[in-house]
Amino acid sequence: MSTTLIVYSIRGVYTYQFYSIWCHIGIAIAFTLNASASALYLFSQSPRRDNITFLAFFIFLWFQVFAIAALFLDVVFWTILFDFDGSPTFAQLSQHAVNLVFVLLDLLLSARMQFKLLYGVVFIAYTIGYLTFAWIRFAITDDWVYGFLDYTDQSAGLTVAYYFGVLLWAFVAAFIMILVSKLSRCPCVTARKKSTEAVTREEIV
Repeated sequence: MSTTLIVYSIRGVYTYQFYSIWCHIGIAIAFTLNASASALYLFSQSPRRDNITFLAFFIFLWFQVFAIAALFLDVVFWTILFDFDGSPTFAQLSQHAVNLVFVLLDLLLSARMQFKLLYGVVFIAYTIGYLTFAWIRFAITDDWVYGFLDYTDQSAGLTVAYYFGVLLWAFVAAFIMILVSKLSRCPCVTARKKSTEAVTREEIV
């Protein structure tokens, strides 16, 4: 995560205007929070570690928002933003494909990570917040971050279709990730988790 922040800092404030950068930084923080929480869970001897605290709620909320954002962003990138005249670069594949793979693996391997509808609503608010930021930026600079948001460069019907499609996809992406989180309750995954937890308890004892 620190490397990501350093690279973005060197590139300047200009970099932080993109939704993808918001998403990547959020995912980096989410992975760091998950790793820290897992370490605390493994090494804690307190019987209260099973209680759901505010910190656990915050970690769940943060991870779900940016896990959905990863799916949302990758689909938007490959369907709207990517120029298919050329081949995708390594950076594009790692930022808009591999990142989602790691998010899904983390989600499926997490013993208690069950997405909730409330968290999906927070993601919708987050995405609408970015659209608001894009409009404010346009009002100040007279320039759009993403071309498909520019209503002056295309027909009104196409602009409405883009905005409606993006918001609709945000809802669908949230619903898909909630369904994916349910896969962790499948018998094969559950059995694997139970065996892993049993080994972990033995090691702690």
